[in-house]
Amino acid sequence: MSHPERIGPYAVERRLGAGGMGEVYLAYSVAGDPVAVKVIRPERTNAHSRARFEREAAIARTLTGTGRVARFIDADPTADLPWLATDYVPGRSVYDTVDHGEPLSVLHVASLGALLAEGLAAVHAVDLVHRDLTAKNVMMGDFGPVIIDFGLGAFVGAEKGSMSQDGTILGTVAYIPPSRHSE
Repeated sequence: MSHPERIGPYAVERRLGAGGMGEVYLAYSVAGDPVAVKVIRPERTNAHSRARFEREAAIARTLTGTGRVARFIDADPTADLPWLATDYVPGRSVYDTVDHGEPLSVLHVASLGALLAEGLAAVHAVDLVHRDLTAKNVMMGDFGPVIIDFGLGAFVGAEKGSMSQDGTILGTVAYIPPSRHSE
């Protein structure tokens, strides 16, 4: 499967994964630092997806001071192929760790929960809510779990539906809090 040679100023090495709206690539800065570069799929690029992507970049820019959330580096939501770069977190997602490995011990699960709570506290401290925290959006980094995707993040107090359409449920259904199922 081919991939772009460059995305913005980054040299692309390989594709890391894909979702409904986009793809994520391992790429390198001019200085040789690894980054994760997320792009909107060309067939999904339109004014609405660009606005959502620009919003994701705005959300990512606000998060600082924690090693539990991938650090925002740069973005260009107006590029032909809109992109957003964050720190690359090597390792496997929590989903892949559990799906392809031994069950996690009770101590490991408790530690994972506590460290994710630390990351979510940083998110909430800047008046954000992560609306799609799934096992695929958390990487098992060298120093514990790291939240990697804010595609469905929301500012607390923002007008309901400001980036969604009435009757639309945003998020991964298996992970949506019960209170959101009736929205």
